[in-house]
Amino acid sequence: MAGMSRTKGATGERELARLLTEITGHNITRRVRNLKGEDDLQGLPGWSIEVKRYKAITPGLMAMWWSQAQRQADAIGCEPVLFCRADRGLWRAVWSAELLLTKTQPCELPWRATVEADPQTWWAVCGSFGNGQGHSFSRLLVGFGRSSVFDAVVFGLG
Repeated sequence: MAGMSRTKGATGERELARLLTEITGHNITRRVRNLKGEDDLQGLPGWSIEVKRYKAITPGLMAMWWSQAQRQADAIGCEPVLFCRADRGLWRAVWSAELLLTKTQPCELPWRATVEADPQTWWAVCGSFGNGQGHSFSRLLVGFGRSSVFDAVVFGLG
């Protein structure tokens, strides 16, 4: 069973590396021999990328994985990003909410404050951090839309 889990993880890492290469334009590759405490993918300057591929994703697992991603990123002086995908699901990116606010207003958030979105949105919003040379934004507007669901709108993408 452990071998199947390892294979599933490696397959997920390769799948995400291809997707991130397409989205970012950087050559993202899987660390073939990642040691304990190392991130899973390499090739995106300023980012520590952790990848999880599981049957089902629970809030408890997400908290544990995010903590791991933060420790690994802190050890190498990078920003953490966690990508995860459940069986028959889509890839999701999780990153620190502080990155959204530092360009508009300084603030202190709890260390667990995160944002979750698809990988394309993560890159559009955060690609300019860590020398990734993605998009940048100049103003963040957060409010409630007509549908009574929380909306976050990023202006100035380009």
